[in-house]
Amino acid sequence: RATPQAFAIPAIVASAGAMSSRSRRRSSRWPLRVFALDPVSEEQNVDDSYARRRELQIAMAMASATGPLNAQTMQRYTRRLELDMATVALNKTAVGFSHGADTFGWRFYPRVQTPPTRGGLAALGDTVCGPSSDADLAQRQLEPGCRECVAIIVMPAFVPWVTLDVRTNWFSLTHPKQTDPGITQSLTLSRAVRTMRSTAHACGRCPDTSGDLAHLLRRVDQLERELPLQTLQAQIPHENTSGGFELFNAGITDLAPELLGWYGAPGIDPAGSTSLFLIGKGFSIHDTRVIAGGRPARFRLLSREIMQVEIPAGVATLPCSPTAADTARVARGGVLLTSAAEPLPEPTAPQLPGACATCSPPGLEPCGGCNRREAVEVHLATPYGVTGSLLVPVARPIDARPCGLALEQACTIGLTFAVAKAAGTKTESAKVDEFFSSSCDAITIAVPEAFIPPTKASLRFLTRDASSGETAATFSFDGLVFDARHSRYVIAGAELRNFIGDTSRPATDKTLRGAVKPYLDSLLLRGDLADDGDAVPLTLTATLVAGDHEVPVGGELAVQATRRGRTTAEPAASTDGSTP
Repeated sequence: RATPQAFAIPAIVASAGAMSSRSRRRSSRWPLRVFALDPVSEEQNVDDSYARRRELQIAMAMASATGPLNAQTMQRYTRRLELDMATVALNKTAVGFSHGADTFGWRFYPRVQTPPTRGGLAALGDTVCGPSSDADLAQRQLEPGCRECVAIIVMPAFVPWVTLDVRTNWFSLTHPKQTDPGITQSLTLSRAVRTMRSTAHACGRCPDTSGDLAHLLRRVDQLERELPLQTLQAQIPHENTSGGFELFNAGITDLAPELLGWYGAPGIDPAGSTSLFLIGKGFSIHDTRVIAGGRPARFRLLSREIMQVEIPAGVATLPCSPTAADTARVARGGVLLTSAAEPLPEPTAPQLPGACATCSPPGLEPCGGCNRREAVEVHLATPYGVTGSLLVPVARPIDARPCGLALEQACTIGLTFAVAKAAGTKTESAKVDEFFSSSCDAITIAVPEAFIPPTKASLRFLTRDASSGETAATFSFDGLVFDARHSRYVIAGAELRNFIGDTSRPATDKTLRGAVKPYLDSLLLRGDLADDGDAVPLTLTATLVAGDHEVPVGGELAVQATRRGRTTAEPAASTDGSTP
C-alpha cells in the first residue's frame, strides 16, 4: 500500500511466553533483551551536482543603460550567477531504532529519484519563486519489495515461542510527525473488517453471490492481515534438558564449571596412578586446574565437557563413618547369634563380611554397609568458579586369586559348654550351648577364576586339637551356597547357624557342636577342663568333596571351646525312659 510522500515504520514489541497465565508470569520473570539490530543504518552515496542559472540579462541591460552598471561589471556579475557546485551526499535508506529492552523497529526511506519533468506553468513558477527541497522530496516514492532486517534477541533457552506485536504506519517525508493511519483510523478499519466477517452469513442468502462467498471471505482475511496492527507468534527451537530446580535457577551463571561423573575405572587406587575420564560442563580451554585428594592432577582436555585426568598416587581419602551397629559389634568382639531367643531370618542372597548382599562389587572397599565407602574428593576450577565435590570411591587392587580353593579370611568361632553328670555316676559329659560368637559374619572360600562349581558338593571338616595335635573329630556340611557374582563359596546367615547346630538342627555328626562333643567328653574323662573358664583350642581344615573328587581347601578356622560353670547333677532316668 505504497503512496507518494509516505514511508513505513514497523514498530515491533517482542515478548516470550504462551497463551496461559503461567507462561505470562514466566515472561515477566525472564524478559527478552534486544541485543542487536541489523541494519542499524543503511545509506546511499549520492553524487550531488548543483547548477543553477538565472537569465537576468534584461534587468542588467536596464541597469547598465541608467548608469549603475557598466559593461565590465555586468559580465563579472553574470559569471558569479553561473557558479556550479559538486559534492557527495549520504542518503539514509533504512534506520533501526529501539525503545527500552523489548521494543524495536526500522524506518525505511526512499532512494534518490530523478524528479519528473514539470509542465510550462510549473516551470515558470519555479523560475519566479524558485524550487524548494520539500518539493523535491514530495516527488519521491518508496520502492516496492521486501527489506531484510535481523534482530538478535537474548532469551532463556526454555522459551518455546515468541509473540511479536507489530504496528506499521506511514509518515510524510516533509513532515515526519504526521503519521497515517493513526490509532483511531486503525481501529475504524479493524471494526470494518469485523463487520464484514460478522455479516457474511447474510450474503449466503443471495443466490447470485453464493458461489463467490468463499472468495469474499478469503479476501476479508487478506484485508485483516493488511491492517497496521498485527500479532505474530513464532515458535523457536528451544533446549530443555534440565529438570526440577535447575529449570528455574537464575542464580548460577552458565560459565561456572560442573562435575557430573567419571568413567574408565571402578574407583581410585590411592597407592598407584589411576586414569579417569571426568564428565562435566563449562571446562575452560586455557585455564583449568584439577585437584584430587588434596593433590594436583595432570589432565588432557578433550572438549568442554570431557577431560582425561591422571590421579597421582598418595591422594588423601575420606573415611566413611561407621554406624552404631558397627560400633556395638566391635565393642563386644563379635556377632552374637541365638537361635531360640532371636531367630535369624533366612537370607535372600549370600552376605559378605562388612557389606550388604547387593552393595559393592569386587575390588571396592566396603565400610560396613551400603553407600558408605572410602572415597577421594575431586574438584575442578576455572576462572569462572569452582565445582562442587565429586566423590570417587576407592578401589584398592585385590590379590590374584589362588590356584586352588582357600579360605579368604581367618575366622575364630567361640563355643561354650556346660558339664553335667547323671545321678549316682561319676562320668561327666559336655553339653555344648546353642549360641556362639564369631569374629566374622560369614565363612567364604575363594575359588580359581576358571573354577566350575559342581552340582552337588559338600565340605568335609577335620577338627584337631591345636595344643596337642590330636584329631578331635570329622564331620560333613552340605549347605554350601556358591556366589557366582563374586566367584566364591559362602556360609552365612541361616547356613552359618546350621553349620554350628541349633534346636532346628540338633547336634549331630554334621554340625560343629555334635562333632566336638565326643572329644570334650574324652577330655573330661581324663580330668582335663575341670575348672570354670578352662578352654581347649581347636582348628578346622576343610576339603571340598564332589562325588569321587576331593579338593583340599587352604587355610584353617579357629574354634575356642570354653567351659562355663561347675558340674551339675542330672536326675537318673527311669526304666520307661521318663525322669521323675
